[in-house]
Amino acid sequence: MSNLSEDAARILGLIEGSGIDPESKEGKILSKLADLVYAMAGELNALRKDHEELDDYVESIDNDLSDLEEAFFGDERDEKDRDEDDGDEDDEDEDEDGTVDYLCPHCGNVMTFSVKDFDFDEDYLCPTCHKPLFPETPEDDEDPEDDEEDDDRDQD
Repeated sequence: MSNLSEDAARILGLIEGSGIDPESKEGKILSKLADLVYAMAGELNALRKDHEELDDYVESIDNDLSDLEEAFFGDERDEKDRDEDDGDEDDEDEDEDGTVDYLCPHCGNVMTFSVKDFDFDEDYLCPTCHKPLFPETPEDDEDPEDDEEDDDRDQD
């Protein structure tokens, strides 16, 4: 394909040198076909050149993107990819079967809970140390109505 223009020019020369009258029906058809082949060869060469330029440009963009990913994500991306490859999961991640593993904050015992059966109002105790798994914080103990009463007393 690298010599399409040369081949088209050679065909045009053969037609002209064949002795066929360019004004005859056959001569006109062959002349038009040769011109068409020559034009198509020029278009294909232009398309090839444009394609090579675009290919170089896309490769340049790909390299720039790789550099940006490395600068932005760095080792974090590598660790994430390794974790996905190893199939490691965090202790509190949800499994495919709808369960969650939870680590007791007191003794480190790991318990598995069913997500759909979990009751947030229930006080769960660790079966090993018998301490609450989800201890209430001082903020949880306060009642918003108590705060309003305290504010009313302060104003008096």
